[in-house]
Amino acid sequence: MHVGEPDPKILLNKALRGAKWRDNKLQLKRSRWLTREWTLQEFIASRSISFYDRDWNRVGSLCTLRDELAEVIGIPRSICAFNGIDIKEFGKTNLQERISWARNRYTTRPEDRAYSLLGLLNVSMPMICGEGVVHAFKRLNREVKEEHGVELNLEDLY
Repeated sequence: MHVGEPDPKILLNKALRGAKWRDNKLQLKRSRWLTREWTLQEFIASRSISFYDRDWNRVGSLCTLRDELAEVIGIPRSICAFNGIDIKEFGKTNLQERISWARNRYTTRPEDRAYSLLGLLNVSMPMICGEGVVHAFKRLNREVKEEHGVELNLEDLY
């Protein structure tokens, strides 16, 4: 694990809470954790992830479960490389496609929807606790326009 990457043991424990196993494959579609907005960032940032059952028996990895993970997370299979996210393939995707990966995900705080897109859209801006979702998305769109020269349709995300 590298500095700044999420701790895989924490990720695994959260992913497996309440999950069902069949034939040693995680029923990923039932995992609420995988529908969190921040999970998308965690998968893109991590170089490797292993999945364990409740008794800490290893049952799969990002590599062995990549088809299932790509489907559940909602990103193209080509981006889920065997050693993590294929940065070249990720770079080929347009910003609107990346935003589509974030649809149907949830966050605890409404403005976190905007903040969790920062890495996907390759922009940075300060997080302002309590600013509200509308203001956060307006600021995000401003940053995207300044960085990439495009204005995105973000309204259906909040």
